Amino acid sequence: MPPAPPEFSSSPRQPHWLLVTLDEQHLAIGADAVEAVFASCLPEQPERYSSFLGAQLYQGRPVFMRPLTELFKLADPHFFAPSQPRPWCVMARQSGPVGLACWVDAVIGPVSAVARLGQIEYQQQPYKTVLSAQ
Repeated sequence: MPPAPPEFSSSPRQPHWLLVTLDEQHLAIGADAVEAVFASCLPEQPERYSSFLGAQLYQGRPVFMRPLTELFKLADPHFFAPSQPRPWCVMARQSGPVGLACWVDAVIGPVSAVARLGQIEYQQQPYKTVLSAQ
């Protein structure tokens, strides 16, 4: 199982971002648009059937998996985010009872940073900012 993501860094003046990697793309999602981050049920794990059905379980409730581009708006309209099992699930904050999430390869944060020109920089790596699709 992958290691747990680090805890929030505290800074009252800067927004918090969840940094994710998907197919070597580095993206920063506003932490207020994320309800939860949890380890995926990958095919080698006992709950493998849930990945193939496009759902995961989080705290006993089903979370339906969608491509990242359905949950968050990306500045680059040509970015294609496939919906296939990955090590991590990022659950979008929703107003309804159904959970929606996307698979990602890696997660860092949340971290505090100020976005400039549609990206933030973390450890000399630029991350493109994305917005909630709601």
